[in-house]
Amino acid sequence: MRLDGGILGIIAAGEPMFRCAPRDRALALNLAPGVPPPRWLVACVAFRVEGAPFGVASRAIALWRASVAQDWSERYGDAVRAWETLVGPPRSGACFRHDGWRRVGYTTGRGARRPGGHGHSKRIWIDTGERKMVLLRRAEIQ
Repeated sequence: MRLDGGILGIIAAGEPMFRCAPRDRALALNLAPGVPPPRWLVACVAFRVEGAPFGVASRAIALWRASVAQDWSERYGDAVRAWETLVGPPRSGACFRHDGWRRVGYTTGRGARRPGGHGHSKRIWIDTGERKMVLLRRAEIQ
């Protein structure tokens, strides 16, 4: 992310969380165990802005969504229908809410980890000690 030639921060898209009850309820997803979320759901997996004037962060999120929606469709063949992100304390997610995202709940504070040598077949659940806010935004259907 750049402003007047300077770097303000980073933002990245990726796969959504495998399981997230507040998100699943908000999107009316009824996924069977072991079934991943739909490919039309995209996550903001990294976001950090430093020293930006007020309003720049939410504008950057809007520009990022437009760019990712096009790239996602070209790369995977799926139109983006919804966006998700997690916001950890002490942050409030204000820049996402200014872009039209809404809070749909909080994580349980537990996370999945894969022990070394087990590939993708074995997961263990650990207590991360931190509940995060789940934010969601429905995409504009073109």
